[in-house]
Amino acid sequence: MFDIEFAHPMRIPLAGLARLDPGALQLLEEAATQDGVFYLDPHMQDGSMPDPTRQDRAACLELANDLLKSSAYDLLQYDIDEVGRYKLDGYKPMGRNAGVTEKALDWFEAFLISHDQMCNDALDEQRISYPEAIESRRRFLKSHIDSFHQMGQVILQSLSVICHLDADESFCQRHRQNLQSISAFGVLRYPALDKESTHLCHGAHTDVGSITFLSTTDYGLQFQEPTSEAWRLIEPRDELLLVNIGDSLRFMSNMRFRSSLHRVVPFPRKANKDRYSWAYFMRPNYDAEFRDSEGKLWKSIEWHTAKYSVFRAPLSEQQASSILTGKKGYVGLWSRSREEDMES
Repeated sequence: MFDIEFAHPMRIPLAGLARLDPGALQLLEEAATQDGVFYLDPHMQDGSMPDPTRQDRAACLELANDLLKSSAYDLLQYDIDEVGRYKLDGYKPMGRNAGVTEKALDWFEAFLISHDQMCNDALDEQRISYPEAIESRRRFLKSHIDSFHQMGQVILQSLSVICHLDADESFCQRHRQNLQSISAFGVLRYPALDKESTHLCHGAHTDVGSITFLSTTDYGLQFQEPTSEAWRLIEPRDELLLVNIGDSLRFMSNMRFRSSLHRVVPFPRKANKDRYSWAYFMRPNYDAEFRDSEGKLWKSIEWHTAKYSVFRAPLSEQQASSILTGKKGYVGLWSRSREEDMES
């Protein structure tokens, strides 16, 4: 037996942020500046925003099952590297990116649905025809994605207040609903593993965008504490959403906020069943500008493109840059032998 090291993210009420409650703002400031990750309680007593942790959880799991049970041949007709220019829509098969050990590739599959394709009525690009599992749920997905975007705007407005930004400088102004963005909703499946698996989970990275909302069915997600650099397991909470701050918001805040470094690894004694996740990646509008930690000026779409290029690169190239993890030369590899020692 052994003691698993858990993270303890703060729990922040969306209702408190919506009314700019000083206590909720203080919690958000601490979470954003110290860890870059927190639990969000999305329940609004006045019903002003839908709560996507209730009935939507079952609907998302059903979508993931229906969509990802299709054959690889059928899913690859929507290959994310071939559909569109920016990898915002389509299917990512297992083994396309580096994994969490030196010789492994990743072991998760995902399907992304862009915010603009589903929710932006002003979009002038050609509409994508998705698989039937998505097309038959368009109304639900539009409502679900809109709910996440509304919650994201509440968080961004709260962070703007914390930073004493004027209205025209608010973070919300760089995440406008009617302008093109790189935001996307995704469903992910991590297949069951055994001790002989040569491909493993999801390598360490920070998220490319501003805010990520995440729900998951099981353990496996780890977050690296910034001060100790220890990897801590995050407990999945059905009634809460996990929120990660990403690179874009870190840069927009002039490095005041932290971009959460995380990975997905096999959970001891529980790697024998499929693990599902669904996430909304709230990202800035295409032309939103910011400077990275080295002072280089980027447009949001440029940073997104550079980050995905590193995601697809071999481990040696990932180590040569700070883009993947925020730390040059560091890719956050996981040790299988250490986990086996812990289980003994």
